[in-house]
Amino acid sequence: MKKEEIGEAKKLLDQIAEGDDLALIRLQALLLNQRDDAEKYMPPELYNALARLTTTTSLETIALREIGGHLKVYLTKRRPDDVYSNSWHVPGTVLRVRESFEDALQRLSESEYGTKIISYNFIGMTNNRYEARGHFVSPVFLVALSAEPKPNGEWVECQPLRADSEDFKIIWHHREYLIPMAVLAHNHPETRPAVIQFEKPS
Repeated sequence: MKKEEIGEAKKLLDQIAEGDDLALIRLQALLLNQRDDAEKYMPPELYNALARLTTTTSLETIALREIGGHLKVYLTKRRPDDVYSNSWHVPGTVLRVRESFEDALQRLSESEYGTKIISYNFIGMTNNRYEARGHFVSPVFLVALSAEPKPNGEWVECQPLRADSEDFKIIWHHREYLIPMAVLAHNHPETRPAVIQFEKPS
């Protein structure tokens, strides 16, 4: 940190001590800007706050598989403390600053699937202005996996898609848009990529 930045940080600390909430935000920005890998040090609370003020790019991936003559989609469950608490979803991740799609998919394959993504096919783009955390724009990929994914996920039949119940719920836009998009691309590979702008959920 440069000398002038240290002086600015001290000034902001004084303002925070006087109850200036905006100074706290400025100090967080000043400290994060000191690192090229700042996104790794951003607490979820700060990320969620910023996501409501900006447009976020996230990658959505969908793995389909024929099992016993039925087409199934691989879903994982969100954490209890997540904004979509205990809901099931297709694996996805936010694209980090200067990160390539390939690097993001590699990171996702390790964290969500527990096995390698060996191929990916772009099938569409979504513009979700009503995501619970903010405004998300997402390229959507149909992916193939090298091996069986993590056992904490579940292969769910998607023709027809399993209905929501008291103990099983799929995130609404994954149910209404992402999974049907993937099924269409799987059944009709000649289909052109779709561009979908979500309507506000009822």
